[in-house]
Amino acid sequence: MPFDGTQIETPALRRAILVDALRHEMPTGFAWDFRKLYSDTGCGSEGCALGLASLIWPDHANMLLSYQRTGEIAEFFGISARDAYRIFWDEGPRAGFVYRRETPRPTTVARELERAPVVVPDECVSP
Repeated sequence: MPFDGTQIETPALRRAILVDALRHEMPTGFAWDFRKLYSDTGCGSEGCALGLASLIWPDHANMLLSYQRTGEIAEFFGISARDAYRIFWDEGPRAGFVYRRETPRPTTVARELERAPVVVPDECVSP
């Protein structure tokens, strides 16, 4: 789903855009890579879903890359703070929902984002 600027960005649209990006080839210069933690992007690694999101929405990069702003990240994508924490953070890329056994694939994160129930902003409170 390309974003051509004609749509009104809603949390559901942002989530769909990120899911689509996670299912396609990574942008030039971006590597899905959890080996270098907390370096270039400031999120869990250089190559995480929120690192990718920060490239798509550079005006929101500070919020997207901040663990302390999980509630805002949840609102941004229209999911609960609990789901945002579980999908994006859950103890970092070394121990999260899929990280315990192996490094997650972008498509795995996309699937989890699609499975997360839609939440209205008032319900997006920190866990």
